Amino acid sequence: MDKVGIICEGTNQGGDMQVFRHFAQRILGHDRIDVVPLGNKPALFDRCGVAARALLESGCDRIWIVWDLLPAWGSEPATVAVDEAAVRGSLLRENLHQHPCIFLIAIYRELETWLVSDVAALTQVISGPRGIAPIRAHRNPVAEPKPKTWLMKKFSAIARYPYLAERNAVQIAQAMPDHLRAISKIPSFLKFKNNLVQTC
Repeated sequence: MDKVGIICEGTNQGGDMQVFRHFAQRILGHDRIDVVPLGNKPALFDRCGVAARALLESGCDRIWIVWDLLPAWGSEPATVAVDEAAVRGSLLRENLHQHPCIFLIAIYRELETWLVSDVAALTQVISGPRGIAPIRAHRNPVAEPKPKTWLMKKFSAIARYPYLAERNAVQIAQAMPDHLRAISKIPSFLKFKNNLVQTC
């Protein structure tokens, strides 16, 4: 049974860490998963090579480096090519830039793009046991320009408490059905899911 590593943005037990661990466990069917959050995007770009080296040395067979494409940091617009070049630069410093078992995934636009994909899961978490206020489904969640802001507005208006990624993100993920059909329409999630079950 492979041990896998995930390097992401955020903090220990933050929304990113919890959601990536949850989905990896569901897809792989085991919990041999190490998740290393590195803070903001510039910190991830700077330190992901060192973190990947440490995960390999700890026994991880495969590693995913996952980050939000937006917001951009600095004066240049965020693109997958620019961000991946920054990640590969960090891996190059550790001589890992050609490692066949390190995968890069930029989420367009941000983690919450995954979470707004499943209207039934959103309704269950936001409406709670009252089961009121049905939520309009997104025809194309990737087209939602600010999914985190959208979620914050829904939680404020319907749940009457603020959306907090470290509390609510994994609740939405857990409420999604086993087939993960809706979220699998998101290209970055589909890449994440397919990579997890492929050998390298």
